[in-house]
Amino acid sequence: MVNHVGVLAKDHPALAFEICARWAGGADENRKWVIRHAVRHPAKKGVKAA
Repeated sequence: MVNHVGVLAKDHPALAFEICARWAGGADENRKWVIRHAVRHPAKKGVKAA
């Protein structure tokens, strides 16, 4: 699942950020890890939304 959202974030970052924002509400530590790893590529490129 992480890889799928991560790949999506490379080509369609707005959609990936929307998915991660929905997942963030009430997220446990495992889901937070998934979110962090899903947006790491855009974050390395300096995208502030990541």
